[in-house]
Amino acid sequence: MNDLSPTLISIFDEFQKIPKGVLIDIPNKLIQTGLFITGIIVGERSEMYFTRRTLKHLSEKGDVGKMLLDFIPLTIARPDMLLKGLGTR
Repeated sequence: MNDLSPTLISIFDEFQKIPKGVLIDIPNKLIQTGLFITGIIVGERSEMYFTRRTLKHLSEKGDVGKMLLDFIPLTIARPDMLLKGLGTR
C-alpha cells in the first residue's frame, strides 16, 4: 500500500501549529505525497502532489483533517470504497 511521505506529514504537523487565517509562505508550492495513482493503461503511474495551501487547509480541520490525510492512501489503493460506501465515517 502507498504511504504518505515523512516530509508531507512533517509539514502537516507544522501547519497544525499555525492559527487559522495566518498566511503561509509559497502557498502554491507542490509537495510530494509519496503516493502514486495507477492509470487505466497498464504500467501508467502518476505521482500525486499537494500544494502547501491544501495541507494548510486540511491542518486547520484539526483531528478531522488528520483523519482525512491518513485516509488518502487507502482511498488511492481502493477507490472502489468511495463508490461502494465502504469507508469508515
